[in-house]
Amino acid sequence: MSSNDTEGLRTKASVSARRDENGRAPLDLPAGEGGFALATVMIVLGLLMGLTVTAHLASQAETRIGGNDYSATRSFYAAEAGAEHMLAELRELLSDGVLTAAKADSADDNPPNIPNFELEEYKAELDSGGVQNEKITQGPFSGMWSRTREVLVTSSVEGPNGSRTTVEL
Repeated sequence: MSSNDTEGLRTKASVSARRDENGRAPLDLPAGEGGFALATVMIVLGLLMGLTVTAHLASQAETRIGGNDYSATRSFYAAEAGAEHMLAELRELLSDGVLTAAKADSADDNPPNIPNFELEEYKAELDSGGVQNEKITQGPFSGMWSRTREVLVTSSVEGPNGSRTTVEL
């Protein structure tokens, strides 16, 4: 025998040594099971991919909702700051005890500067009913009379991302 013949015998012998008692090689699949594991793994991976995409989309939606809520909250507080500024102006104008329509109109000449927000409406309107006398019924001033006049203070702002809010006091 030549050396090539002996080498061929060794290869055949090593292949036959790896077969089980039924004569099958270790990678031979039983009949009817060809590709079952692959199909199962592909289905499981597809389901996991679907869950991952769904979770990602839900996360994006929550981020957008959070951003919109943040912008709306900032706009509300900016509008409220404008209204509070107007009330401070009115308090200062009321130092002599009389609030006239002319004084109320002059209060909106000095709007606050709120960074990143634009005041769209900033005004104080006096009630057309005029001044009313009311008796104070509770507290340390109980029994005394009060001269009251209703004032409607309006502050509207537009903020970043188009968020708009109006506050009326």
